[in-house]
Amino acid sequence: DRSGTTMLRLMLTCHPDIAIPPESLFALELYPLWGEVRLEQAAQIETICNGLYDNEMFGEWQLDRAALEQALVDRLPLSFVDFVRLVYLAYARQHQPAATHWGDKNPRYTMHLAWLWRLFPDAKVIHIIRDGRGVFGSFRDTNRKAGCTIWPEAVSAAARSWTRRLTKARQHRGNPNYTEIFYEELVESPETELRRVCQFLELEFDPMMLDFGEANRREELVPKRQLVWHNATLGPVQGSRIAAWQQVLTPSDIARFELMTGHHLLSCGYPLQESRVGRFRVVNTIALYGATFLRKFLGMNV
Repeated sequence: DRSGTTMLRLMLTCHPDIAIPPESLFALELYPLWGEVRLEQAAQIETICNGLYDNEMFGEWQLDRAALEQALVDRLPLSFVDFVRLVYLAYARQHQPAATHWGDKNPRYTMHLAWLWRLFPDAKVIHIIRDGRGVFGSFRDTNRKAGCTIWPEAVSAAARSWTRRLTKARQHRGNPNYTEIFYEELVESPETELRRVCQFLELEFDPMMLDFGEANRREELVPKRQLVWHNATLGPVQGSRIAAWQQVLTPSDIARFELMTGHHLLSCGYPLQESRVGRFRVVNTIALYGATFLRKFLGMNV
């Protein structure tokens, strides 16, 4: 969350060959009940569509239910994968008829990539990574704008969330259908990074991808309900957002976040604040010796 996934989704969906709807996560939600079921009857389509349209975020796709159900019934029998694919194709036909590729955007997929590839073995995954301090700063800033707590406010919770998703997704490095881009590089050099993404997707770069802000204002690609925390997507890329966390977070917040995530920040190429690098190394050395002592003294794995 708060890593630039919405900005990247808009850039991609501005490509004439790509259709990516607003996030809904309906496939993950429906899978426990329907993942292994073969759909053979119209009554089953009605029932699974009840669950589909109960998803509030899916409602923002604005797909006519009667037309979708009829299209699904016309293609019976269906596997769950067939069902999911046809729903996305229905969105593409309604909103971007010329698109040859469809996709989905959701940060939660970082925890479920093995599941995703089991259903769609040829799916190409673009993992966008942002400095964890920037993610945490955006949590704080967005909660304040929304007037409620949507994302973690505590340093420990934010650090755990960022680290858990980062490490889970990066287990798949080396998979030819997985690639990483960095939020900061995308903001600083959008055309260069988008050309690299298009090469990964085996598509030609299209300059329209750089005009995502105008397209969002014109076509409301981000639902109005979400604009309170995605208002930056109504304009061009903002380089000032890269270091905004330094004004949002207190020195204490930054120090504690770095102590909890320093190794992972460094592994992604994010330097720690210079005055704290030595302190981070000392604390990690103490932790290492402490763990070694416990193993020797207690005869246990730590």
